[in-house]
Amino acid sequence: MVGHRRCKVLVVDDQQEFTSLVEEALAPEMCDTAVARNGRDAIAMVEKFRPDVILLDVVMPGMDGMETLRQIRSHWDAPVLMLTGINDEDAVVRFLEAGADDYVTKPFSLRELKARVRAAQRRADRHHFGPPGPLDDDILIVADGDIVIHRAAAQVAVKSEAVDLAPLEYKLLLVLAENEGRVLSHAYLLREVWGLGFEDAGACLKMAIGRLRSKLGDDPRSPCYIHTRRSVGYLLEKH
Repeated sequence: MVGHRRCKVLVVDDQQEFTSLVEEALAPEMCDTAVARNGRDAIAMVEKFRPDVILLDVVMPGMDGMETLRQIRSHWDAPVLMLTGINDEDAVVRFLEAGADDYVTKPFSLRELKARVRAAQRRADRHHFGPPGPLDDDILIVADGDIVIHRAAAQVAVKSEAVDLAPLEYKLLLVLAENEGRVLSHAYLLREVWGLGFEDAGACLKMAIGRLRSKLGDDPRSPCYIHTRRSVGYLLEKH
């Protein structure tokens, strides 16, 4: 797992067979796991366990995943990955806009789950651990060091090579980079990059993503940096 410390993962799911499988899969990844069987136990466990990453099932008895997410977000900022069997765009967007960082659709491979947890921990490490350096506010380094953004100069380099971006492309990259490892919905990106009144400009977003990928050297058929979550949005992470 990222870094030299152990990652603390809270798994919230009422199916014991599933949580045991996840615990077994994450053990070799330098993860310490705790399990909560319902939303109320999860909220109490957050205070006690103080997890770096939370895996949260959507459908649970009693308090469902959405309400659990809202209560967790009211006092804890660790990345939350929703575990869902719901293949519904509107539902997924609601989770993301309520504060989830990513989602995994059941059934999924353990390899995919471990990759998502690694990406989430990288975000947690940047947000919670270590004092900021004197250049942190000016320089943003993402994608395992491949992409360097100099905010003050609005300059971008990929693998030490300068990249010439149009202002809109730069703003789009900056929003994605500031949320590395987090799925951003189409609506969020349109609002943050284009502004109000562009809620229906999905085609503009798609074309801008295509241009940005090209300038970053990303293969759209197998991207390394900017990844599509079909019908939901995009995220930036290296894999």
